[in-house]
Amino acid sequence: MKFFYIPYSPWSIQAKWVLDHHQIAYKPIEFVPMISNAQLRLASGQWFGKITAPTLIDGSQVWADSYDIARHADAIGSHDTLFPEGQTNAIHDWNERTHEIKDLSRRWVTAATMQSPDALAASLPPLVPRPARKPLRHVATVGCHYIARKYEFDAAEAERTMDQLRSALTYLRDNLDKDYLLGQFSYADVVAASSFNLFAPVDNKHIRLLDPIRNAWTREDLIEEFSDLIEWRDSIFEKHYKVRA
Repeated sequence: MKFFYIPYSPWSIQAKWVLDHHQIAYKPIEFVPMISNAQLRLASGQWFGKITAPTLIDGSQVWADSYDIARHADAIGSHDTLFPEGQTNAIHDWNERTHEIKDLSRRWVTAATMQSPDALAASLPPLVPRPARKPLRHVATVGCHYIARKYEFDAAEAERTMDQLRSALTYLRDNLDKDYLLGQFSYADVVAASSFNLFAPVDNKHIRLLDPIRNAWTREDLIEEFSDLIEWRDSIFEKHYKVRA
């Protein structure tokens, strides 16, 4: 079983979370947009259309959506289900609602990266030698433009979506009056807790980010305004996120 993922992506984090929760064996393959496209197409047999991470490949079967990966992992896993009986519809609704937070955050973080020379240099693949990183920052800028085209947004307009992002976060806050969204730990908590990583990155012991990237992505104003949600997120990671050995 092969798992293509982007370590810092909320969608990859939530899919990986369920795989690791059930201790499912897989080969992790870090996906780098543009650079890894051919590798993923070859492995998945998806020669046409958009490809993205996370993607899980098990023999001839391919799951290219974080929710579908989570459902499959939960179906074959042997640990406590993250889709409790009777709560599937509610979990699906939270998956859709938190997608908005992630999508709006992706716009902001793309713009923030483009505006930070240090973050651009740090965003280059690990194989790029340190001395070559600053001269090759334009390659990372091309990658940012690629992301914007792929997901059909204008990075220059990202700041104008902040009101939408605040509205989505407020809805989550208004519906979170207990330790868990649905009364017990479930995939609803996974997708919600994963949603903040592009403006309030979780601690490096959970998801590692290089300092220039972490600094560029961090929105102190949102962290202060929604400090209760960030505290809740941190508690969920502490209690339930297991780093794969």
